[in-house]
Amino acid sequence: MPSPSERSTLGTPRAVPTPAALGALVRKVRRQRGWSQAQLAAEAGVGRRFIIELEGGKASAALGLTLRAVAALGLEVTLAASAAPTETGRISLDEVLDGLA
Repeated sequence: MPSPSERSTLGTPRAVPTPAALGALVRKVRRQRGWSQAQLAAEAGVGRRFIIELEGGKASAALGLTLRAVAALGLEVTLAASAAPTETGRISLDEVLDGLA
């Protein structure tokens, strides 16, 4: 698990609008840590093939495994509403999730 100083490498939160953007970010942080794909896979408890596909932006990468790889790098995924509230004042989760696709 990365130390607190390693966790702050990215600084401010950033949007990750596509699988390719997430993959590029994972690759960047992995390389900053000096880790191989095999090392990240071992830390996350996933196979190296999965890390290759994640970093390559494969859209069908399993969310649970993706979150494990992200957590192994000391990162976290935070969702923020990007859709307008409905007439009831609530955010439509469907609209938010559609905006992430």
